[in-house]
Amino acid sequence: MTTGPGPKANIVAAATMAPIIFVFFRFMIGDVLDYFKRKQLIRQIKPELIQISEQMNNLVEKLDQFTLLPEKYWTLQAVDTIGNYFQNRRADTLKEAINLYEDELYKAQQLRNHQHQVYQNEHMIKQNKEMIRVQKITNSRLFWS
Repeated sequence: MTTGPGPKANIVAAATMAPIIFVFFRFMIGDVLDYFKRKQLIRQIKPELIQISEQMNNLVEKLDQFTLLPEKYWTLQAVDTIGNYFQNRRADTLKEAINLYEDELYKAQQLRNHQHQVYQNEHMIKQNKEMIRVQKITNSRLFWS
């Protein structure tokens, strides 16, 4: 009779090693294969991306010739806001819409500055209260010494 590991020990060892082997192949070798697939895909798509990019640049150049909006306002937020002024009948001309937009930007900046000042004042008040509290403790200790 031999006293080596039995079939149960082999099954337990295989069951223990299977998840480790799976993880190794999935994450180590799988990532390497994914990397090569991505490289190949990039090589295939790159010429098409370059062509689309050139087409977009050409369209931008053509649109630049027709736009009445100054370049400063070529942001999504500015275009959307100015468009809403016309849609909601807050402005009748482009000049009015731009002035209204600039005025609202200025007011928003003023509000942010005011809010920042309020925050600083509140912070200063908290510091002053803490200084008064500490001074009271110091005075009472000096009085009793």
